[in-house]
Amino acid sequence: MEQSLLKLGHDVRQTLHHVTGLLELIGEEPLSRSQSQYLSRCRVSADHLIRRTNDLSVLMNAEDLPGEATTIAIRQKVAEIAELMLVLATDKGLDASWTVDPVVPEWVVADSDLIQDSLRRVLDNAIRFTEEGSVRLSVTPAQRPGKDAVLIFEIADTGPGIPADVRADLESAIPLPRCAGLGLAVVRKRLETAGGSISIVSGTAQGSIVRLSLPVSIPSGHQAPTNGAPSTYSGSPASRRAVLRLLVAEDSDDSFFLLQLYLKDTGWRISRARDGERAVELAKSGPYDLIIMDANMPVMDGYDATRTIREWETERGRSRTPILLISADDRSRQKRIGALVGCSGYLAKPTSKAEILAAVDFFTAEYPAGGGAPVG
Repeated sequence: MEQSLLKLGHDVRQTLHHVTGLLELIGEEPLSRSQSQYLSRCRVSADHLIRRTNDLSVLMNAEDLPGEATTIAIRQKVAEIAELMLVLATDKGLDASWTVDPVVPEWVVADSDLIQDSLRRVLDNAIRFTEEGSVRLSVTPAQRPGKDAVLIFEIADTGPGIPADVRADLESAIPLPRCAGLGLAVVRKRLETAGGSISIVSGTAQGSIVRLSLPVSIPSGHQAPTNGAPSTYSGSPASRRAVLRLLVAEDSDDSFFLLQLYLKDTGWRISRARDGERAVELAKSGPYDLIIMDANMPVMDGYDATRTIREWETERGRSRTPILLISADDRSRQKRIGALVGCSGYLAKPTSKAEILAAVDFFTAEYPAGGGAPVG
């Protein structure tokens, strides 16, 4: 049953990738005012469905894999999230504020995506359900022996309180989240995977206080991080070769059609493989500047194809061609297995035209022509 639901989640994300991509392209065309309004409502509905699908995917994932911990400037990270979210509160006329205790360390080793996603979800709930009064975020440390610490994030609001059934579901040993508590259930599962927790300190009609607890490590020297290539891409490099050779391993005609539309004005040379085995054959006959690899394909999937290409490059002493995984697979599975087999980066479907073009630009400008990073 679980595998069937995960497969269903993959199919929904794949379809949403096609739908949102086409909506994005429609938005680039001249539209009447009413058409623009219809398109905007379609996008809002599609975004809502994407969030629900991703939430269900997290809750159904039995592997409970922790995210990647990196060295981050925690004060800066909290400031970015708070300023982005609390502007929504001030737009509603709410009193919005955030504080970070002075004794919170400047640098910590933690899962940046987990912190951002958890705070965004809880702050979004607090702002959405609070009609008047205030929303407040505070960050304090709870010290542990040695080089480890626990950060406490508290989100307080003056809204109507969290319903008793949602609190009961969240506090039960095996939560069965209702639609209203789906976001909090996702936060709970992701925090517990990282050794943290979520609790409702106060959930009365006078307001709510939600407390998030997350263990972190303190890096020696508090040095700035050097994390390599990002897994979500923004901006465009200063220079890039005029004609690129792209190999697209994609069995879905709809996904390939969408990618062709994204790249139609670039003049880049595109080859296509409809399965992983053919992708390996074409990669060996290259060279290509970049391989865009789907994960789920017939004959040989994208993970095995990537592993086979990397083994062949190592045996022949060849430089590594960048391989960008773009898949509707569960995000944690995609990141974990993609890294093990040698993918250079990944994007999760549904993704936008801007993200795909930025990722292509990143890899084709980062590495020399005809190949990628050296083997080893």
